[in-house]
Amino acid sequence: FLIAKTAGIERLTSQGVRLGAPYIGTNLGATCGAANANINNVAVTATGKILYTNAVASNNRWGVISPNGYSSASDCLAVQAAPDTNAFPVAIQYLSATSQVLVAYAGNSLNVNLNSIYVYDFNDTTNVISNPVKIYDANTYVATGYLLYGISAMVFNPEDSSLYVATAI
Repeated sequence: FLIAKTAGIERLTSQGVRLGAPYIGTNLGATCGAANANINNVAVTATGKILYTNAVASNNRWGVISPNGYSSASDCLAVQAAPDTNAFPVAIQYLSATSQVLVAYAGNSLNVNLNSIYVYDFNDTTNVISNPVKIYDANTYVATGYLLYGISAMVFNPEDSSLYVATAI
């Protein structure tokens, strides 16, 4: 099991025993992050690569780390910057059937892209992230009461293609 926490990503056995110290720390370096990484969500691809979100104002991004964890810059396989410097990536889901990644962003205003959800194509073999498409933006729904503002988590149900989103409003 992988557990995201501010200080990195922990790896636990099914009995709850910690593996690594931590499995992926906060000093990601390279393009994956910075010394002050704030990892708040994690997902895993079909090949075991680790998708994570990093919500630090100067370094808002999500990325891909080697299935073996992070021990050097070469373990940083790919990154995608947030659509706005003030958009904090807060939730991530890997859609294996379509090889896509859903990322939710949260921000502290109704500006474009701050409270939004994007879908990206991800090639699990080449690690190429491409074709970002915004599928939701709270800015579009200001007159109707925002609908989704302050997203904190999301879950995708592959059986019926439903997306469940936890939000402050």
